[in-house]
Amino acid sequence: MKHLCKSLLLVSVWMTMCTGSGAQSRDCGMPDLGSEFYARLHDSLRRTETPEVFSKKAEQKAYEALKERNKNFISGLFYSDLIVYDPIVTPYLESLMQRLIAGSPQLFTVRPHLFLSRSKIPNAYTTGSGIIIVNAAYIYQTKTEADLLCCIGHELGHFLSDDVEQSNRSYITLTQSEAYKDSMKDAQRGRFNRYSRLEQTVKQYASGSSGHSRYRESEADSMAVLLLHNAHIPFDPGFFLRLDSMTAVRKLPFSRDLATACTQLGLEGVNIPPAEANGRMKWKKSAKDSADEELLKTHPDCAERFKRTQKFADAKPDTKPIPDPVKEQVYFHLVHYAVANNSIGEALYLLLRDTDFSAEKRQLYTALALSRLQLAARRMERAKTIGTVPADDCSEAFNAMQAMLMRIPEQKMQTLISNTQAKTVLPEAALAIRASEAKVEAEGSTGTDKWTLFDTNPCHYLNEIVSPAR
Repeated sequence: MKHLCKSLLLVSVWMTMCTGSGAQSRDCGMPDLGSEFYARLHDSLRRTETPEVFSKKAEQKAYEALKERNKNFISGLFYSDLIVYDPIVTPYLESLMQRLIAGSPQLFTVRPHLFLSRSKIPNAYTTGSGIIIVNAAYIYQTKTEADLLCCIGHELGHFLSDDVEQSNRSYITLTQSEAYKDSMKDAQRGRFNRYSRLEQTVKQYASGSSGHSRYRESEADSMAVLLLHNAHIPFDPGFFLRLDSMTAVRKLPFSRDLATACTQLGLEGVNIPPAEANGRMKWKKSAKDSADEELLKTHPDCAERFKRTQKFADAKPDTKPIPDPVKEQVYFHLVHYAVANNSIGEALYLLLRDTDFSAEKRQLYTALALSRLQLAARRMERAKTIGTVPADDCSEAFNAMQAMLMRIPEQKMQTLISNTQAKTVLPEAALAIRASEAKVEAEGSTGTDKWTLFDTNPCHYLNEIVSPAR
């Protein structure tokens, strides 16, 4: 353990020397972790002083507390290594943003910071402090470059309008107002139905806030259209309709038979139970839940956004696809982060779903995912690691895969791991896994030094063993 920690420390020091602020990315094939590459920028964001914007002390104090929570949220993205610098994807995203900025230079007195996140949620958003974040899952599910430009243009609209800061100030003004405080006191005075009265009071104010947020989203849509027009980039309002088809990783459609996919990935001979034997959990939204969701929506309906912007459509929209290297990188970001965070069900689902990307890396991640699943089975945590979810929250293929993984005997799992390891061309990683498993067998333990370190700092450890020899 001491030797491994020492080697990791040397790796960390070497990476820091190579990646400091604005340094060149490593050549070992893996991205630089955001906590290291953006260390100086992150530190400067943390040190930013909160301005005096409220004359009343109570309001200013509440505002400072809110800004501190926002800083902690941003820090969490860096510390969890959700944000990374990718030598292929990050410059590509920055080049798209630069095209939009170059078309309207008079609007941008300050250039925003754009980051890539390995999040599985298909989304992009602004956090304030000039930060725009694009999630890997969004790029993975987006087909054309024009759609990605529309998305970045929308977030630039929020940046130009400083919507996050305006929302923060509106929130403080609302929650510190006498009317709001009196309403909360009235709701708590009664002896009966206190919870219901509090719920209605909060919904009343949240509904107004959501309506205001939907208005800001519409403004950001308009700004995106303007930025695209000024940059001479054809605008396709169908972008908003395509947003409706984006969904979580577990709900992504599966284009082929699960048994065929398992064979192609090297998981031959697994027993896939029939659909009726999967024990799918049934869960449906009540009418009340649906009404509450509609009331608190922060974005206009996609169909409404399509109709509002349809008149600005260009006759010949740009259908240039997102480059294949970018697609492959974001795909492996999703797989990598799922494995690192022990979301083995999502990792294997992605690995089974796509065959267009590097077979070598897919085999490696399959071996890593199965090894983690085997370790979880020994710890009696197999269901937690697979991530069993209700039927409404996943596709039928994902549900069938859950059932399959729950039923694989441990001996069969060891055979599958050996098969996938034998096909990988990165022997260092395979040897590291084999050494860990051998120690588990010899000691009769549920963990080893390597896996304990993996649990402590998964992204750093996984980056090390997946990277080719230096």
